[in-house]
Amino acid sequence: MTLDALTQAYTDRPVDIEIIEERFTHMGKFGKITVYGFSFDTENATIHTEVCVKYGKVFSFTSEKEPREDEWGYAPEEEFTEELTEEDCFRISRYLDTILAR
Repeated sequence: MTLDALTQAYTDRPVDIEIIEERFTHMGKFGKITVYGFSFDTENATIHTEVCVKYGKVFSFTSEKEPREDEWGYAPEEEFTEELTEEDCFRISRYLDTILAR
């Protein structure tokens, strides 16, 4: 799965507002758009995703990947890639699946 495939699969899907408020971090409201966020760690990176909800539906979302530092502040560069992997996209989709209205 790619980021484009995720965008096509989740844009305009209805969201359960009660569940998203409970499970994701409320980032703020900007006019009619409310932004929620979540993040997770992989072996060598942290992925942050912001989900924009408008009129109770997923309007858009963005993901950012950054190297994960160990307790001494060291982030191994040779293992990190900025591009989202298929596994990263799969994990993002699992998070998004939890907030969809049933």
